Amino acid sequence: MRGERASVQRGFTLLEVMVVVVLIGILAGMVRLAVGDGGRGAQLKDTARVLQQLTRVAADEAMLTSRPVALVIGPDGYGLQSWQAGEWRRPERDALYKPRRLPAGLDLRVTGMSENSGLGARVPAIFFPDGNAEILAMELRLLPGERRARLLPGDDGYTVEFN
Repeated sequence: MRGERASVQRGFTLLEVMVVVVLIGILAGMVRLAVGDGGRGAQLKDTARVLQQLTRVAADEAMLTSRPVALVIGPDGYGLQSWQAGEWRRPERDALYKPRRLPAGLDLRVTGMSENSGLGARVPAIFFPDGNAEILAMELRLLPGERRARLLPGDDGYTVEFN
């Protein structure tokens, strides 16, 4: 069998291809972290949308229960409370009223306060059973930095503007 040559396979092994793919993934992740905000911009957008939807649900809840419902901001989060027996309360067994924590690095503040406003700094929105509402503007900021979402009063709850 002198005329036959040993066949030599040319190309890459699966292991070599996998190593290159992993290296490209690591480099892409490093570039993303160096250039972007590490995905925290998505947290800002998601949290702003949750606040927007939560206030729309709160307006419906006020009409369904015939009780005012308020959005209340705390030191590290926010949530809904219902007006019961002359004070704002959070029904313990209702998931809608559970307190929600802000993701790390986000700050939520009321920005639309005026001297004539009957709302306090902790209560930016109250929804009444008759469909009326008292709503103040809010700002959700990504710390540190200038990225923010503004929640502005609109006809149907809040509208969101991203900066």
